[in-house]
Amino acid sequence: MPDQRIPPTSAIVGQTTPDGGQAPAPVEQATAPDSIEQTTPAEGQFSTPDGGPAPAPAEQAAPEPAQLPHAPHDAFFSAVFSIPEIAAAYLRERLPADIVELLAAEPPEKLDSKFMGESFQRSRSDLILRAPLASGGSAYPLLEHKSRSDGGVFDQLARYQRGVWSHCAEKDGGQAAVIPMVVYHGREAWDFPAALAELNEQLPLALQPHAQRLNCLFHDLSEGSPLELARDRDLRACLATLRGAYRSEEFSDAEIREIFRDLRSGRLKDFVASYVTSVWAAPDERVEAVLQTLFPKQPEVIVDTFAQRRRAEGKAEVIANLLRHQFGPLPLAAATRLAQGSAAELDTWAIRALDAPSVEAVFKGGS
Repeated sequence: MPDQRIPPTSAIVGQTTPDGGQAPAPVEQATAPDSIEQTTPAEGQFSTPDGGPAPAPAEQAAPEPAQLPHAPHDAFFSAVFSIPEIAAAYLRERLPADIVELLAAEPPEKLDSKFMGESFQRSRSDLILRAPLASGGSAYPLLEHKSRSDGGVFDQLARYQRGVWSHCAEKDGGQAAVIPMVVYHGREAWDFPAALAELNEQLPLALQPHAQRLNCLFHDLSEGSPLELARDRDLRACLATLRGAYRSEEFSDAEIREIFRDLRSGRLKDFVASYVTSVWAAPDERVEAVLQTLFPKQPEVIVDTFAQRRRAEGKAEVIANLLRHQFGPLPLAAATRLAQGSAAELDTWAIRALDAPSVEAVFKGGS
């Protein structure tokens, strides 16, 4: 039986060829499958030579597919932390010890966030978990993923926290402990306070007791060795994979191989391999060579994916240069859109860039 914890790899790759067609993906494509079994990888695809899929854990409902080709980090984070075993390992390793002692043995469950409103729904990197307590009741960890430093994170978390309170308190006798947890894996150092209390200290002393209070657990994945990010093997490999999205040059070939040795599930190996081939930064050639040794049965999948990435990156650079020539330095938001755009979006933006009155007009209305 295939591992049913992992969503289809198409949810992560989601790439198109320069002519707008669908790029080859390492798994069969499907649209919003009801069961992960509908997207089982073809035999031999992304199968490591040191063993095929490990025995699957107890059957789990498949995570909701995240069809976000322009936001692969968000999609990867959401899918990975929707796996109950990985979410449970993360909470037990990152929550304070006195909170961990309160948790029940059963893993947390991902809550349907529809009650949070449209703004939360648009942010696929946020997860609300219900963590059962041994004595009854629940705690509600709120996991937020960031790939760049964001000074508005506390306002964002406070809004989400209030939404969870209002929804969950009814079920818990008017009480709901919401625990915001931020996971950061960007290239640049986080340049805002990692705790709201540090911001409050800038207020006059008499006002500090009346300032907004938000206890947030901050986890910077750039700290320490990439293979010391967690004790649990699957969790460690997934966190290291996120870290490599912007810092792959820090990984030795041996460390890249170690990520895949850590993963116990063949299905999860496929999923991580898809993210690495689609997202990890330069030097592409070295990472590509390592993956070809890890997955010798499907070298054409790896070669095609990296070739598509290079074509897209070249097209994005041409558009960026054109915009700089017309409007000056490129805003960070525009550079981010170009870096994350699909081939179809890049084609549209290239045409608009020829006579757009402003940088913003190029991206207005999406693709």
